[in-house]
Amino acid sequence: VGLALLSRWPLEGARVVAVGRAPTDPLLLRAVARTPQGPLECLVLHAPHPTRGLRYHQQRAAFAHLARRRGRFPVPLAVFGDFNSTPHNHAFRALLAQSG
Repeated sequence: VGLALLSRWPLEGARVVAVGRAPTDPLLLRAVARTPQGPLECLVLHAPHPTRGLRYHQQRAAFAHLARRRGRFPVPLAVFGDFNSTPHNHAFRALLAQSG
């Protein structure tokens, strides 16, 4: 898959989550870290570089997927990874606005 999550605290329930349905769509790594302050939901993403065409749409889909998932976690959430984006990217700004 090409994703990793390293933690000083125990990780539980680690699994790979598909962002879309196509085999070329990005994947997320999901796990719960058992921190001294309580559980922390961790998502790891390596978004495609938005050069053009398919990769551009895959990156937008990955960001939209993250934004939709935000409200589904009963514990605090942290998202890690290489977003291949800048603060000026429209899809990245939408992710920040929608996810809080």
